[in-house]
Amino acid sequence: RDLHSFPTRRSSDLREEPNQPWQLNYAPIDNFDWKPGNEYLVKITELEVKNPPADASRVHWRVDKIVEQHPVDKPPTP
Repeated sequence: RDLHSFPTRRSSDLREEPNQPWQLNYAPIDNFDWKPGNEYLVKITELEVKNPPADASRVHWRVDKIVEQHPVDKPPTP
């Protein structure tokens, strides 16, 4: 699964396709050391979390590969 990501301080703005609107993500993404001011296209594995706490996500993401990384002038509009 490919995701476009523009991480901010406490969340990531994500979308699955370039023409889709950005969505906020507050869940951590393992194996992803983002640098502020960059936009990424990453290949991820999505794992189901069994019995997560009530206030936690049932989905866990792990980056398998950074496909693209480039600097951006301003954050996306969600």
